Amino acid sequence: MNDNNYTPERRKRPRPTQGQQGGRRPDGYGRGDDYYRDSRGQQSHQRNVRRTQSAGSGNHRHDDYYDTGRRQSQQRHVQNDDYQRNPKKKKNRHTFGKVIAIIQAILSLLVLGVLFILNVLPETYLILIAVVLAILWVFSFFSQFTRMSHIPGKIESIIVSLILVVGSYYLLITQNMLSQITDIGYTVDNFVVLVLKDDPAQSLQDAAGYTFGVQKTFNSQKLDKAVQNFGDKAGGQLNTVSYDSLQTQIQALYDGNVGAIIYNEDFKDSVSEIYPNFETDTRKLDNIEIKTEVETEEATTDVDVTEQPFSVYISGNDSYGSVDVQGRSDVNIVIYVNPKTKQILQVTTPRDYYVEFPNVTDGVKDKLTHSGIHGIQCSMDTMESIYGQEIDYYARVNFTSLIKMVDALGGIDVNADYAFNTFDGKSFVQGINHLNGEDALSFSRERKSLPNGDFDRGRHQQLVLEAMIQKAMSPAILTSYAGIMASLQDSFVTSMPSSDITSLVKLMLKDGSGWNMVKASAEGTGATDYCYSLGQSASVVVPDEDSVARIKAQIQALYDGEILTQQ
Repeated sequence: MNDNNYTPERRKRPRPTQGQQGGRRPDGYGRGDDYYRDSRGQQSHQRNVRRTQSAGSGNHRHDDYYDTGRRQSQQRHVQNDDYQRNPKKKKNRHTFGKVIAIIQAILSLLVLGVLFILNVLPETYLILIAVVLAILWVFSFFSQFTRMSHIPGKIESIIVSLILVVGSYYLLITQNMLSQITDIGYTVDNFVVLVLKDDPAQSLQDAAGYTFGVQKTFNSQKLDKAVQNFGDKAGGQLNTVSYDSLQTQIQALYDGNVGAIIYNEDFKDSVSEIYPNFETDTRKLDNIEIKTEVETEEATTDVDVTEQPFSVYISGNDSYGSVDVQGRSDVNIVIYVNPKTKQILQVTTPRDYYVEFPNVTDGVKDKLTHSGIHGIQCSMDTMESIYGQEIDYYARVNFTSLIKMVDALGGIDVNADYAFNTFDGKSFVQGINHLNGEDALSFSRERKSLPNGDFDRGRHQQLVLEAMIQKAMSPAILTSYAGIMASLQDSFVTSMPSSDITSLVKLMLKDGSGWNMVKASAEGTGATDYCYSLGQSASVVVPDEDSVARIKAQIQALYDGEILTQQ
C-alpha cells in the first residue's frame, strides 16, 4: 500500500477485445490470460523436466507413490464397478461360504447324533453343546450375505468344521471300543500234542500210532473235542490213556509209558513249578484251539448302576496275546461300588488262596488262580463263596492287556514301600517309580523278592490299578485318547453292558465331586496241600478267616450306605 508507483489505473485491468477473447471474453484481457497461461505452462514443463531428470538419478519415490496410488484407486473403482454391474460374480463369491456352512451344519448334526446315541453326557451338557453349535452355524451362514463379515464367517466355519471332524472321529472310536469290549464272545483253550525232545516223530501224522496220555479230571468235554480234532488231522482215531492228575500224566511221558501227551497249555506255568525243565525237555507236534461261548449268569444282571450298589470282578490271566485265551487267574480283584454315596471298596485276594470251586471241585480245595482255567464263571462263583456277596459283572485282562493299556496312558507312577528286584531282572526303588507297560507287568507279578510274598504282590496290583485310573481321569488322556481306546478294544472284555458304562460316565460328569476309594486285602498263612487241578500237593495260602470277616463287614457297610475309612 506504500508503493509510490501505485496508481488507480494499475488496479483496473484492461478488458480484452472481442477478438482477443475469441468471442468468449471482453476486450482487454487477452494479453493477461496469455501471460498467465504461458507462465503456468512453463512451470508445468519445468516440473516435468525435473521429474524426468530425477527419474534418471533414482529420486522417484514420491512420484512412484502417487502414481501407484492413482493406479490402485483406478483398479478399485474398476473392480467395484464390475462388482456392481455383475451380480453373478457377487453370487459366486458367497457360494463357497454357504457350502462350507452347510458342511458345518451336517457335521454338527452328526456330532449331536453320536453324543445322543452314546448317552455319555448329561442333558444340560448336551443342550449347551447344541446351542453353541447352532449359534456358530447361524453366524457362519448369514455372514455370507454381507460384504463386511463374509470372510470372517468363512474362517470361523472352516475352523469349527475341522473341530467337529476331529470330535466325530473320537466319538466314533469310543462307540466302536464300547461295542468291542462288551461283546462277551467266547474263550479259547489251547490244547497241544507234546513228545520228548529226542522223539523221532516230526509231525502229528508221524505219531499217529502212538499212545497218547490225557487227563480228564475236568474240562472233559473240551478235551474230547481236542482229541477228536487231533485224530482227524492224524488220519484216524487216536489211542488214549487217561490219568488222574497232571503230574502222573507228565511223568508217564518221561517214563516212556506213553509216546505223547495231549494237555491244556493253560497249565504250562503250573507244570513248570513241578518240572522246571519241562519246556526244554519236550517238543510240540501240533496244537488246536477249542472255542467256547461264554455264558455267565451275571451277563444278564438287572441292576441300576446309577442308583444301586454293584460289583465288578477283575480277572487278570497269566497269558499273552488275545484276551480270549484262558489261563490262570493271577489277578483277583473285586470292586464294590455304591453310586449314591460315592464309595468304592477295592478287595484283592491272593492267587494261591486255598478254597473250593463251587460246582467244580466237589468239596476238594485248590488254588484260586486255577479257577481261571475252569472259566470266568468258576472264578466269579468262587469269589462269591469267599465274601458272601453276589458279583454283578466281570472284566477280563491279561499280560498283553496291561502292557498295552499302560503304554497307551503314557506310563504310570507308583509309590513302592521298599526297593526290590524282579524275576526278570528289573529293579524298583523305594518311593516313586515311573513305569511303562513292561515295568508295570513286572511290578505286578513279582512276589518271591517281596517281604510278604503274595500279599505284597496283591498290594502292588492295587497300586497299579489305582495309578491307571488316576492317569485315565487326568487331562493327559486327551493326548493319547485314540491309543487308549485301541488298547482297550484289543485287550479288554467285560460283561457290563455299554449302556451301564455310559450311565456311569454320565453320573460322574453330572456330579463332579470326588469318590472315596478304600483298599482291602485278604490275608492267610502259607502251606503245602493237595490241589484239585494239579492232582498233587503244591504251595497254597490258607485263608485267615478274621481278615475275610473284616472284608465282609466292609462290603455290607458299603451296601448299607455307610462311609468307609481306610483300615
